[in-house]
Amino acid sequence: MNTKTELSPKNMIEFRGVSFHINDILARAIVSGISLEIPQGETLVLLGRSGSGKTTLLKLMNGMLLPTKGEIFVQDRSTTVWDPIRLRRGIGYVIQDAGLFPHFTVAENIGLVPSLESWDASRTAARVDEMLQLVGLAPREFSHRRPRELSGGQRQRVGVARALAAEAPLPAVLGRPSSLSPTISAKRCFSLPVSCCSKPATSLPAPRRRTFFASSTPKSAPSLHLSP
Repeated sequence: MNTKTELSPKNMIEFRGVSFHINDILARAIVSGISLEIPQGETLVLLGRSGSGKTTLLKLMNGMLLPTKGEIFVQDRSTTVWDPIRLRRGIGYVIQDAGLFPHFTVAENIGLVPSLESWDASRTAARVDEMLQLVGLAPREFSHRRPRELSGGQRQRVGVARALAAEAPLPAVLGRPSSLSPTISAKRCFSLPVSCCSKPATSLPAPRRRTFFASSTPKSAPSLHLSP
């Protein structure tokens, strides 16, 4: 299957009156009436306490959940008509606990999606080195380590590198990005999708509210406040 995803000059993401209810029970709404547009190349910060629906919005965006009401569009195509493999491989993810494969080396973790996309070995190796340098980890020192040989902050940085390695044309999703490490500020983290991609990238950081206000997030980044 050809999983290459082409860029679109239009809105990267659009939510149109989106609501999601647990088991479709109206009284158990996680998010309700969400409408927003995110143009290509912009950053939107999702703000809210634990349980307010940040992760639910991200899962709705990549088709892991389907809205109870409304519709989500990625590159002007509804998530219900996207091939789920093409959609999800086109999105770079940095989840809260890094989610690295424990039996893979650092290099194998970062090079996973490029390998799935049939990059040749030399191109993948060069990209792995580039991503490690971008997040402040020396390739010679860290490429052959396993996740268990890394600190928590180092695992998070490898998670960032993996999310951005394949030059995904769709959004980069960052879960609690300002928890990465004292050596990588939230402001720097938010700029990584743009600095490492050859084409404009869209990012959706989703920090917890208390983490966000303590961070150095760019004041120009728009935010969506979610109430629990």
